Parts: sequence; C-alpha cells; structure tokens
Amino acid sequence: MARSMHTKRGYSWFVVFINGIIGVSMTSLFPQFTMVVGELAEKMNTTEEFLLLTDSIKAFAIMGGMFCSGLVYNKIGLRSTFLVAMICMVLPQMILPNLTSAMFVIPLKILQGFSAIIFPVFIIIIVEWSSENRVGMATAVFNGIFYGGAGVGAALCGIAITKFGWEASFHVTVLMILIPGIIWLLFVQEKNQHKRFSIKSSDKGLDQFLVTIKRREVWLLTLCFLSTIWMLQVLTVDLPLFSQYLGYNNSQSGVAMSAITFGIFAATLSSGKISDLLANTLRSRVKARLLVMTIGPVITIVVLGVIFLLDLTSFSTYYGVVFMLSFGSAWGLGAFYCILPEVMETKALDFATGLIGGTADIGMPIGPYVVGVLFGIHGLWNFAGLACLLIGGLSALGCFLMIRLQNGESSECSIIRS
Repeated sequence: MARSMHTKRGYSWFVVFINGIIGVSMTSLFPQFTMVVGELAEKMNTTEEFLLLTDSIKAFAIMGGMFCSGLVYNKIGLRSTFLVAMICMVLPQMILPNLTSAMFVIPLKILQGFSAIIFPVFIIIIVEWSSENRVGMATAVFNGIFYGGAGVGAALCGIAITKFGWEASFHVTVLMILIPGIIWLLFVQEKNQHKRFSIKSSDKGLDQFLVTIKRREVWLLTLCFLSTIWMLQVLTVDLPLFSQYLGYNNSQSGVAMSAITFGIFAATLSSGKISDLLANTLRSRVKARLLVMTIGPVITIVVLGVIFLLDLTSFSTYYGVVFMLSFGSAWGLGAFYCILPEVMETKALDFATGLIGGTADIGMPIGPYVVGVLFGIHGLWNFAGLACLLIGGLSALGCFLMIRLQNGESSECSIIRS
C-alpha cells in the first residue's frame, strides 16, 4: 500500500514537471522571435515593427485558445487536444524561417497562439493527480517552470544563434516542443477519464459553457487574476525599455531581467506552500487560498507606490525593485489555479479554467501596449506606473469581493443547516 502511494505521488510530480517543461517551450517562443526579428524583417522585406505587431496579434489568439479550451477538450478528449496544440506550435516554427513574404506571418502567429488551448488542460490534469494537501504546491511549481523557465529557453536560442545562425533558433524551439511532447503522449493520462465521459453524456458542452459564463465567481476570479498576467507580461516585454530610460546598457538590462526569473520562482514556491498550509489549517479552504491570493496585488501596489521615491540609478536598488515587482506579480500563480476546483464543480471546471485564464490574458497584449507604447516610449513612466497601480487595485478589490461572497455563502449554508 505504501509503495502504491509513493508511486502515485511520484507520478503526480512527473505530470507537473513534464507539463512545465512543455510550457517552457511555449513561453520561449516570444523572446526567440524577438531575438531574430531583424533578420526576419530583412529576409521578408518588411519592418521590425510589423513583425513585433504580429506577436501582439498572437497574444489575442492565445486568449481565443484559452476561451474555447473547455469546449475543445470536452469534444475531442485529452490526447487529441494535446496533438492540436503541438501542431499549432510546431508548424509555424518550421515555416517561419523559410518565408520570404510577410503576408503569411499573421495567420501563422494566430495558429501558434491557438496552441494555448492546452494550458487549461495542463492545469486540470495536475489538479486531478495532486492531493488536496499539495495541490497548491503542484500548480505553483508548474507555473514557476512555465513562466520563469522562458529565460532558459531564450538562453538556448541565443547559444544556437551565435554558433549556427539565426535560423537555428527555430530548430531549437521545435526540438524543445517535440522531445517532451513525445514523452507526454507516451506517459500522461487522465485520472478521472470515466467520470469525464459520464459528464459528457449527460451535459451538452455549449449549454454548460453558457451556464458557467453567467456565474459571479467566474468574473470575480478573472479580476483577481488580472494583475498577475498584466504585470508579468509588462515586466517581460517593457523592462528593457525602462532600463534604457534609466541609463543602463544592454548587459545591465540583461542582468536585471534575471531578477524576473528569480522573483517568479521564489513567489510561486512560497505562495504554493503557504496556500496549502492555510487551506489545511483554516475552516474554509476557499477563503484560505483567497487570502493568500490577495497578498500578490498588495505587494505589487506597495512596490509601485514607492518605486519613484527610490534611487533607481543604483543598480542594486533597481535589481531589488525588479525582483519584488516580479515576486508580487507572480505570487498569485501559486494560489489561483487551486482555488478553481474548490469553487467550481467538476462539470464546470474545464470551461471555467479556460474562460477565466483567457479573459485575464487580456493583459498580455494590452499591458505592454499601455505601459510601453502609450507611456514608456514617450518617457511617461509615472503614468505607466499609475496604470499598473490601477490594475493591482482592481485585482485586490476582486479578491476582497470574492472573500465577501464566500462569507455570504457560508452564512446561507448555516441558515439552511439550522
């Protein structure tokens, strides 16, 4: 019996790590494309601005993929959904370095963005295989690898470009997708497959999606998560621009970027562990995880509130600020996705995971546009900071309202029981 338990625990962590490793290849596609945008623009006889715009279009396609993830997953199943996502990632990477016309870049980027249909499925499978006592830590480790590991992928692409030329970075990312993808197909399976099939036979997917979209919890949780996605994308995309504004060179900017990776890993592991501990200690598991979730936007608000009072021309101070911003931004990754199974019943979880994540992903294209293009490029960083403060405030408000909603539901249950 003990051996069986050990095997099950080991398999759950295998699922976490193999999903996270595939996630690294997905997130590495953003910096990889930026690294070769000059060469691509020259080959296609277009501008770098246009090609960078296609990555913003890809971000909207990611939202679309997340939105329809639940419907696709329930319609075609786990492996078919995974294969669709793999094709969407790999095919554009194989075609892009060989293109001589820019007119095909947009449809290829949209196709690549649609690969995000697999992200909510990754979360669902991890939650299924993880026990209640460590689901927070499991989702935290996955998200830490997924978001923080992109720097590793970018570093591999940089080495490939230096040694073999810019086209090699596309080949590296294809291998980063295919190798763990084959392992995933061979060994990953659903834990509650029979239960899911019984749900399919009794509920129409579209009807369940429409019911889910009307729930208050869906939109409050979206608000809770908004600051996480917004700030992580802003830091990843716009930090080099802010570093340049402060007078730092490319080398110093690169070092500052490492603070983002360290901040993400530190935040996800800390919040995941604390989320599990409180959930197993307090009476309400949902409220415990929501309280942990609230800490993230509060840290972000505090750091943004004092950032322009500090001497950011001191690199050690600047590095510390970047670390704390990424720490506060990523904190929610260790608590958010284990809130969903506590709030949503099984038949709604597939749809809610994609719907909430997809809606919150509006921060991916909008955040860098507002912070970098509208304000940052014109030197208006005070206004950029205020925009991020507003988003952090909205997420904190969403957490407080969600906690209040849980208090109300607890009172109603008490009245019913009495």
